[in-house]
Amino acid sequence: MVELALGRAAAADYVELSKPRIVTMVAITAGAGYLLAGPPGSQWATLVHTLAGAADVAGGACGLNQVAERDVDARMRRTASRPIPAGRVGAAEG
Repeated sequence: MVELALGRAAAADYVELSKPRIVTMVAITAGAGYLLAGPPGSQWATLVHTLAGAADVAGGACGLNQVAERDVDARMRRTASRPIPAGRVGAAEG
């Protein structure tokens, strides 16, 4: 049971690292741009792949930003509890 709890905590840290609210905003923006600028009768599969790619890139960028800012984040009260400054996720994993 302890291993399952640790697994859930680690998964929650990785989700927090990817900043899901920002990723959602990027995906909505990319989807709206695709639907507005795409040709009529656009392929839904292409839209799904575009959204998945945009979400992956945005999540990766959020993780890299937190790796780059880990020293500053560790000193600020507001950001000290983020996964990397708090030591729950290593910089190499981020």
